[in-house]
This record gives sequence, C-alpha cells and structure tokens, in this order.
Amino acid sequence: MTNLSRMRLPRGPNGEKDPNDYARSGLTEELREALNKGDSAENIAHTEPEAKETLESPPLDEGILPEDIDRIEIPPRPWVIPGRIMCGTVTCIAGPPGVGKSAFEIATALSIASGKELIGEKIQEPGRVWIYNNEEDKDEMLRRYMAFCRFHGFPPSEYMDLLRLSSGYGSPLVIAKKVSSGEVIPTPRVGELIQLIKDSQVLVFSVDPIVSTHHTEENSNSDAEQVMALWRHIAQETGAAIVLPTHIRKTAGDSEAHAGDMEFIRGASSVVGAARQVCTLARMSKTTAKEYGIDDSERIHLVRLDNAKANYAPPAESAHWLEMHNQCLDNDPDHPDWVGVFRKSPHEFERVTNARDQNFNDRARSLRIAISMLGLQPGEKRPLSAVKEDLMAHADLSRSWIYDNLVKVLPKQFSAEAEINNSEYTWTKDSTKQTAPIMICRELP
Repeated sequence: MTNLSRMRLPRGPNGEKDPNDYARSGLTEELREALNKGDSAENIAHTEPEAKETLESPPLDEGILPEDIDRIEIPPRPWVIPGRIMCGTVTCIAGPPGVGKSAFEIATALSIASGKELIGEKIQEPGRVWIYNNEEDKDEMLRRYMAFCRFHGFPPSEYMDLLRLSSGYGSPLVIAKKVSSGEVIPTPRVGELIQLIKDSQVLVFSVDPIVSTHHTEENSNSDAEQVMALWRHIAQETGAAIVLPTHIRKTAGDSEAHAGDMEFIRGASSVVGAARQVCTLARMSKTTAKEYGIDDSERIHLVRLDNAKANYAPPAESAHWLEMHNQCLDNDPDHPDWVGVFRKSPHEFERVTNARDQNFNDRARSLRIAISMLGLQPGEKRPLSAVKEDLMAHADLSRSWIYDNLVKVLPKQFSAEAEINNSEYTWTKDSTKQTAPIMICRELP
C-alpha cells in the first residue's frame, strides 16, 4: 500500500504538489492507478494534463467593404482622461519607489469618480473606479483615501459608491502563471475579474504593480507578451480602461532622467510595447529647481507627469506638474498619521519641456560618437548586426534602442548628410530583400 504522506508528485498546472492538492483539482485518476498498482510516487507518469486554453481565438476580421465606407460613422475615442486613460485599452504608469504612485492612483481615481479636475487633468468620462493594490493593506489604502478627501474638502462618503478599494497584500491578484512545461496560462481570476468588472460597471480598473499580477519571468519578452495579452483581453471584454503601475530601472543622478522615456521602465520591453499609453512620474531635479529658483525644501514635493507613449494622442508639449502635500489625519492625539496627497502644482513651468526630447538627443549624440569609433574606412560598409556589441559598449545603449532609432540618428543613403568627425555616415538596406541586413556606411570624401 502506498504511503500517501510520502508520495511526491510533479507540480501540477495550478501548483498542485501533493495528493490532496491533486484531489481538490480533480486529478484523481493518476493517484487511483498508483494505489491499485502499489506504485511509488516516482513511478507515476511525470506528465501534466494539457493546459486548457481559456481564451477563445476570435474569427478573422473580413475587413471593411468598399460599399460600406460611405455609411460608416466614426465614433470619438472613448477617453476617460485625454491622452492618458482610454476605455478598452491598457495604460502603464511608471516611476521610482517613493515618488508617490499609490497617492497618484488615489488622486486619479477620485478625479474620475467625481468628474472634477482635482489634480489639473480634464476628466472626459466620469465613472466608477476599482483600485486593486497588491502591495498595500486595506488600512493603508484607506489612509490615503481619507487624507485625499480631507485635503480636497469633501466627505469621504460622497464618492465611495463610485470607488472600490481592494487589497491583495498577502494574497495578490494573479492572472497568469508559468507551469513546468514553460507555458504561460491564465488563472481562474481572469474570468472572475471580467465578470466583476462588468457586473459593477467599472470604468477604470487599476492594479498595482503589474509585476505582482503574474508568476512568470519579468524580463522575458515572450512571457510578458502573454501576460499583456491577458490584460488587453480583459480591457476588450469589459470595455474598461486597465491601468498598470510599474517600476523603473535604477538610475543614478538626475531624478528627471527617466521622465517621458519608456526605455527606463523595468522588465521586458513587451510590457510598454503592448500598452497603448505609457506615462512617467518623476521628482523635480536639482537642475530644474535651480533654473526656476525653487528652494530644495520645496523641490522634493514637486513631481512631473509625462507621456512616454501615446498611440492615440499627439505628444504633450510640456510636463504636467503636481505638488505633494503632507496631510494630517488627526487619528491619534499624540502620534497622528501624516499622508502624502497630490494637488496641481501652483507653479507654472511652461518652459520645462518633455525630457524625452533631451534624452533622445543625448542618446543620439552618444550613438553617433560610437559609430565614428568603429574604424570604418572611407567607402567601407559593415552590417549593423556585426558591430552592435561595439555600439552598445561605446554608447551604453540597449540593442533594441540602437535598432529602433538608427534611422533617426543617421540619414538613409543619398537622402542627407550626417557629419561625424568630418566624415559622412549613412545607413542603407536592400529593399528588394526582406532579410537583407542594415549596413552602416562611411562615405567617400
């Protein structure tokens, strides 16, 4: 007779690891066979049941018929906050630890629920908001909510019917996991979430942070694509806007270095690739503060909001500035809690343009210098793939950035000139061959 307490099973598709787990999941046939044969756990077939696909493949779109084009009425885009949050799409909001992402979530949620420009952003479509924070407990979420209500002068009960606060602290909301076969599969939470969003008529659903919503490899583009496909599916099925706060990679020095630049967002590039809108939060740098005569004690409370990616809106001409105010809750006579609350900055900084442009110019300059260090002789061409490691080392840039932006850094052959160290460099590609390599060329004098 097999000793159940000693049986060791391969991990199941939903994390099952012992007979009781398998029984609860309905995977009893394997156990029954082993018991009848008196087999040990090692002799049980180490195969997992095939993961069931929970997302049905939609039918192919046959396209717009010519005879229909004159009768089609094009609806306006369903913006909630123009340029930042849109129904049926995914938005990412990125910032470093401590910049105030959770406070910003509350500020955004109450602005949408009330329809008021509480932090200076236009609300085009007010409605119900659901915040699911996997990193904070419900008490902390309530502190932020109460502080914001107190600072902006409205009763906490006024908009509570339009706001749902859920905590995943200790038991996070997870929509995807990677099984031992390497496949990324959706969890039952996907269907539950879709139904709850529909039933509650939620306009905007925000879950913080995105990395906590899946058990996959954060830096794997393949895994990230599948996770983001699930979030897009949820957005499309419900019609709600999905907002996914995330972190940025560690940077040194300038606190505004990542402002408006999605290259700084941590994890796989597929995350920002799948999002339709990407925004960044960044604390004011000492350089900007000095330029505008802002004292350092005030600078640390000023935070800029930038668009890093806007598929459906023109780029913003300048950053949107917020100010963090410390609000006392008066919840204890001796040691009351103080909580950070956002409001629109009282200062005007029209001349502080999106840092994305300066970041690009700096990187482009760095790449041009790296190209001049390749040692190309006049008239020589080299495949970009053959020199990418040298370019990455000299320019301190990612491979993807170099490939994506080479066309902006150098002109295409015969179209213009780019002088680097008194030499002209161009790029070219044989357009008749789909797999032809991109060639970097040093022109003849």
